[in-house]
Amino acid sequence: MAENLNFEMANSYCYKDSASYCNKYGRLYTWAAANSACPEGWHLPSETEWNALFRVVDKRTSIGTSLKSASGWNGDEGLDSFGFCALPAGKRRIEYINGRESNGRKFTDRRIRYSEEGGVANFWGSTEARDSENRDAYMVYLSPKRESSGFFGDKEYAYSVRCLRD
Repeated sequence: MAENLNFEMANSYCYKDSASYCNKYGRLYTWAAANSACPEGWHLPSETEWNALFRVVDKRTSIGTSLKSASGWNGDEGLDSFGFCALPAGKRRIEYINGRESNGRKFTDRRIRYSEEGGVANFWGSTEARDSENRDAYMVYLSPKRESSGFFGDKEYAYSVRCLRD
């Protein structure tokens, strides 16, 4: 799929909750939503499938520059050499603030933060981390400063989705 998924469903979000960002970048999905968002005949790529893409691209040129779209990157445009057209949609994350007390009970406050629009592209993968808490899943990170990397991110965050044909 050569564009970010823009299928509205539970636990999918427009950047800063604005429809204009969905039109520009597609939606941001939590990991659970990402795993059921791809249309029939498509799936969320695994860590292995993302790495296969990186191996093909890396043999020819730098990964991040080759996969990034030719516009929209805050002045650090890519080449889009493979038609992947990675857009810098940023991310949605939850910050937890501990310590508030009321009537002897401790509460945890949540704050939603959107960040990195125009500078970073994050994409979910289907692979879960192999840790005991199982809070993390594989994700891909493209930015102007670091060419690309894959690592495990918090499943509650919301990132872009690219679907792969079965």
